[in-house]
Amino acid sequence: AGSYPIIVSGAGSSNYTIRFVNGTLNVIPAPATVEAVSIQKVKVSKHKTLQVIVLQFSEALNSVDAQLINTYNIVTVPQTKKQRSRSVAISRATYNSKTLTVTLTTRKKLVLNPPLKLTISAAALLDTLNRPLDGNDSGQPGANYMATIRKSGVTVNS
Repeated sequence: AGSYPIIVSGAGSSNYTIRFVNGTLNVIPAPATVEAVSIQKVKVSKHKTLQVIVLQFSEALNSVDAQLINTYNIVTVPQTKKQRSRSVAISRATYNSKTLTVTLTTRKKLVLNPPLKLTISAAALLDTLNRPLDGNDSGQPGANYMATIRKSGVTVNS
């Protein structure tokens, strides 16, 4: 990505007058995608630990949008028909522009059994060119991004 000069030269003709007009080639990056989702434990006090979710992005994000907690939604995935989904409240979203990561901190410790489903509102999460998050190769920029988080790992869906 970047701007590159186009410098033309070398053409000649005895029948025509040739004028050279230089130009610029502008190459823009693809819309941001979620590259990876990981869970980390953070020690809050001597007896309590809090798990946080770290999202790795492919491109730089608008830092204001990246830190809006309403952009992210985490719910427990029911294992049976009797059990209902429950939202997991997020207390903070922190964006690191150097590592292109967003760290989500929940109000309470995460319980990964049953698994959690993370949904990112792609239309609300813009990159530095004001384009919505690409729905993880769905072919539709702005499509919501989803990941199912289990104890054994993360299953990424688009």
